[in-house]
Amino acid sequence: MLTNKLKNMRKKKLSWEILIYACSAVMASMISYIFLCLGSYYIADIYMLKKGRIMSIEEEILFGSWVTAICFAAAVIIFIFIFLFLVGQKVSYIIYINKGINRLKSGENSYRINVEGSDELAELAENINYLYESNQRILDEEKRIKEKREEMVRSLSHDIRTPLTSIIAYSDIIEKNTDIDKEKLEEYISIVRSRAIHIKNISDLMLETANRQCEYIEDGILMLNQLCEEIEFSLDENILCNIETDECIPFEGCFDIGELRRIMDNIVSNINKYAEKSKPVNIRFKCDGEYLEIFTENTILKEVPCDIESNKIGLKSIKQIVNEYDGEFETIKKDGKFIAYIKIKCLKP
Repeated sequence: MLTNKLKNMRKKKLSWEILIYACSAVMASMISYIFLCLGSYYIADIYMLKKGRIMSIEEEILFGSWVTAICFAAAVIIFIFIFLFLVGQKVSYIIYINKGINRLKSGENSYRINVEGSDELAELAENINYLYESNQRILDEEKRIKEKREEMVRSLSHDIRTPLTSIIAYSDIIEKNTDIDKEKLEEYISIVRSRAIHIKNISDLMLETANRQCEYIEDGILMLNQLCEEIEFSLDENILCNIETDECIPFEGCFDIGELRRIMDNIVSNINKYAEKSKPVNIRFKCDGEYLEIFTENTILKEVPCDIESNKIGLKSIKQIVNEYDGEFETIKKDGKFIAYIKIKCLKP
């Protein structure tokens, strides 16, 4: 606050500057008037002495009137010239500011108006630069939020496909197999309901009506077994998948089950699209109680079908979720193999 007051005190007022210009012009014109008058009388005296004449009173009055009028007119002209010259610098700066505003309006984002002096015009130029920079920051932030929003919508839309495929598959099983026993039927219905809730949760995220819901999982091994069952069912029936959980010790932690499902759904989707179906797929889980690690390895298709378009949306979605758990996500393509490594922290309650 004190700094701003001192800064304002140091600033010159434009009105005072113009007044100083006017006073300077008046002083210069008065000096010019006196100099011209004295000079004229001196020249007239020298001239009359050389001629050996003395002016009469009438001639002196007439001569004095003409000298006064001419010198006064010259002084006025000098005043106007000096004043306009001094004020013209401010006028030219106003024109410069106006041109600068037009350049900013035309979209020259890197252009800034030079701040000259310390009066109101300098403050105006400084404020214009500040307002433009502030507006630019707001526009950049809006653009960033919009891009992030669009990326999230693309990611979540992509994540909906796998659970939706599972619902369709289980629905087909229920519809085509009329001799399913009651226990199995209830299991399928439970899975369909679970996947439908998963889709609803993803939809809520798209509409920004849901928050991250971490729940305490006491038996992490049981959770992994359930995820493994979903993986096996969601994988293409022609793919042989080896899933290992032997390196997992009993663990617990806080997890958002929906996010873990999204991770596994994207892994499954990636395998179904790009894995060579004649080669086995390896998925290995490892947990030391602090971090849960997931290793996947599959042989890459030599020729990807034309109807499959890769935007790596699923991998980006996994990366975003893993970051929420202070984890790591890496992918490697080596010797015709696609290897993914996921590491997420077992959050404590």
